Amino acid sequence: MGLRKLKDKKCAAPGCDKTFTPANGFQKTCYSIKCAQEYARHTQKKKQEKMWRKEKSEWEIDNDKRKQKNMTQSVFNRLRVLEEKIWFAERGLEPVCISCGKPNMDWCCGHYKTRGSHPELAFDRKNTFLQCNNHCNKHKSGNIQGYTAGLLERFGQDEGNAILDYLKSPHEALRMSGRDYYEMRLKLLSEEKELRKKLNQLLDISAHP
Repeated sequence: MGLRKLKDKKCAAPGCDKTFTPANGFQKTCYSIKCAQEYARHTQKKKQEKMWRKEKSEWEIDNDKRKQKNMTQSVFNRLRVLEEKIWFAERGLEPVCISCGKPNMDWCCGHYKTRGSHPELAFDRKNTFLQCNNHCNKHKSGNIQGYTAGLLERFGQDEGNAILDYLKSPHEALRMSGRDYYEMRLKLLSEEKELRKKLNQLLDISAHP
């Protein structure tokens, strides 16, 4: 039985559009020496760029704390929106804004105490609830009066006031490095993936009882 003929392939060298029959499964370029040299240079350049990106990323993790914090904050905010939607879904309720009580809004993670004035509460679940973005979060600067009423209505006087007392009490400053934020983000990303699955399951059950 003869050897099976390899399929024709396109030359992998940049700028070459030739199609050729390779001598073996490892051949990447046509039979031009120039193409082989160009492909080797291109491959080496890609390896160097990949190494540079990795080194830059490692440097940023350890030295650019602000960037790491902002990236982690974005993941935390998405996670809190998912947790809030799950909270409502588990109770068979339609999600509503904590501040204005309206459903079907452009949801975001609303901070009761702002991240700028209280960075120590930026990643605190008791400080973050489902809120409409444009109306309450942006145009009404968080609509704190409505937020306060919303906490009391949602959790009742005792639990609601306990949350408010907690938010108004002093808290220790966050002492985290860029690496700390990076590791926190990896954990949150894993949690976010699982929460998204859980929410989809709850919504599917709700749609097909």
